[in-house]
Amino acid sequence: MVGRLIARKKTHTRRISQVGFNRYGYRGGFLWVRETFRHRLDDAHGAHITYEADGSVYVPSFEEKRAYEFLRKCKRYDGSYSPAMYMPRDLSRIDLRIEGQPWFEHVADISDTDIRLEGIPETVAESESLVSSLGMTMAGWLSLSLREKFEKVWNSLHKKPKPVVRSDEGRRIVSHYISYPFSGESHETTLRGKPLHIVANPKVLVLPFRVRKIRR
Repeated sequence: MVGRLIARKKTHTRRISQVGFNRYGYRGGFLWVRETFRHRLDDAHGAHITYEADGSVYVPSFEEKRAYEFLRKCKRYDGSYSPAMYMPRDLSRIDLRIEGQPWFEHVADISDTDIRLEGIPETVAESESLVSSLGMTMAGWLSLSLREKFEKVWNSLHKKPKPVVRSDEGRRIVSHYISYPFSGESHETTLRGKPLHIVANPKVLVLPFRVRKIRR
């Protein structure tokens, strides 16, 4: 969905907030975007970053060396892409400004208008990259309603169980897993011998924004 941000077609985002606490900021505040990236060293650019969404190349300045050293020590340096969650602030290229007052709702309460503001594409040309990442055919995607498309995207990001890690005498261990599907029934089960909490239709914080800056 980073491509939709760059095209200014996405102006809302939803963040899971089961406790009803806003840790992202209020109107006038700023957010920054993590995205999938590749960290490489070659003759053409020297040490540089490639952003997967559009193939843009960025060569960090001397002042950003600390962030680059973090990447070198912590993640791949072999040219393969790293997940967005590993991007440090210094290497983010997109800044957002919160434009309206954030609010809470359950994710399944989203309206068709807000689904469009979330950047869900409807035309073939706009959908190609997203459909490929979801492992769907274009015919399958186009057969879905707007709401079903949003549910597909949401579940691709939040339905897969994620480990919750805690520290125990200096060791990081998985205490349980959690999943946030768009719909269904909330319940508890087990995964790999640990509790799995399935929280269906979770409460989310809705953040309306505009793109403030994209570093070129």
